[in-house]
Amino acid sequence: MRGRSAESAVNTEVLSLPVAPEDAAPRETLSARILRSGSWTIAGSLASQALRFGSNLVLTRLLFPEAFGLMAIAQAILTAARLFSDVGLMQGAVRSARGHEQRYLDTIWTLDILKGSLIVLVMTALGQPVAAAYHQPALVALLPAMGVAALVSSFASTKIALVNRRLQVGRLTTMELGSQCVGIAVMIAWARVSPTPWALVAGNWANAFTMMLASHLALPGERNRFALDRGVVREVLAFGSWVMMSSSVTFLAGEGGNLLNAALVGAKTVGFLGISTALVMVAWSLIQSVSGRVLFAAYSEIFRTRPKDLPRAVERARRLQMMGVVAVATLLAVAGDRLVDLVYDKRYHPVGALLQIQAVGTVFKIVVSSYAGVPWAIGRPGLNTLMLSVEVAILFALLWVGFHLGGAVGLVTGGASMGVFMYPFNALVYRRLGLFQPRTDVWVFAAGAALAAWVWHFGLWRSVTF
Repeated sequence: MRGRSAESAVNTEVLSLPVAPEDAAPRETLSARILRSGSWTIAGSLASQALRFGSNLVLTRLLFPEAFGLMAIAQAILTAARLFSDVGLMQGAVRSARGHEQRYLDTIWTLDILKGSLIVLVMTALGQPVAAAYHQPALVALLPAMGVAALVSSFASTKIALVNRRLQVGRLTTMELGSQCVGIAVMIAWARVSPTPWALVAGNWANAFTMMLASHLALPGERNRFALDRGVVREVLAFGSWVMMSSSVTFLAGEGGNLLNAALVGAKTVGFLGISTALVMVAWSLIQSVSGRVLFAAYSEIFRTRPKDLPRAVERARRLQMMGVVAVATLLAVAGDRLVDLVYDKRYHPVGALLQIQAVGTVFKIVVSSYAGVPWAIGRPGLNTLMLSVEVAILFALLWVGFHLGGAVGLVTGGASMGVFMYPFNALVYRRLGLFQPRTDVWVFAAGAALAAWVWHFGLWRSVTF
């Protein structure tokens, strides 16, 4: 906002917080840590996407499309259980002035295990009603089995939060890739012997266990012990109430949409959507990884120490995010159908049409999503929840209207246009915070409009039926 400094434009309540010792005198400058951590995160995300893509090619030849649809439903329910019980334990360790204290870390580790135990109970209770709702008896056993993976993950060491806080993520990235490789190997081996959705479940178990074990053995720091510090619990609950609300809305924006899709178009088409989403998320997942792991910690440190620099830092970060998404989206929108036909068998031909439409949608969505991490970093979690709530309302309306106007293609098109309809509200909010950057946004919208016109006239959707 012109005429107002960043200090007055954003909430400065956290400036009075004491700075953690390791943040007061870092061994490297923030820029150096951002560059190194960002490089590791980008490399790790690209490698992870390559592994996921390669395993997907193998698994689509071993498993039937409905298996991916069943897992999409089970994963959506698991994500719901996780997000509805999310009180920001690891985020708190990154943001809090006490986040480096062992007593604090032991307490959130204990709370996370309690949360994991609760998730298993919830997933077990939901198995029967969810299976009945979707007419898929296999979900009775698949849901609690996926809950077990969440419980295993909850035992992971809080050393993970510490390396994220300090922007020292090299070893963590290596661990994540290693555990992913183990999970993929288990999936493929199981699918070759028994081509059922349980191959995907077993891979999740192996991934979670490997990462949990590595977090305790491969990262430096003290071993976690069970503890419950009342002061920490109060701090977690004060911050976590907003996190829980935001996470609940995040579920509705993401996996909630997947559940609605499953109810409208069935498991087979949801399986197609899952594959197309995995492909279009190559750049998106990379951006989200950098945003969640690097930018949130960097924004938090900038806001604690020199808030006047925040608008410039946000603008530079947004430009880089947008450039990456537009480049990948252009490739997928223009050649996504041919890519699908090249690497998948003919059963998955319809995926190409969905991929082209979703690629266009990511261009519009990145304009509003490139602010991720900013509300949390400036101490405005309530604002983040409000914005997500508006996004969910818009998304669900667009999915519903799109489906009734154009079936599966209309549903995907409606979801892809969410960024366009969300932009006015996004602009209003960030203008008041002094962070609105229309000159950065306009070229992205122009690129999205050009890609939308191309897909409209030449896209595979014209000749594909679902």
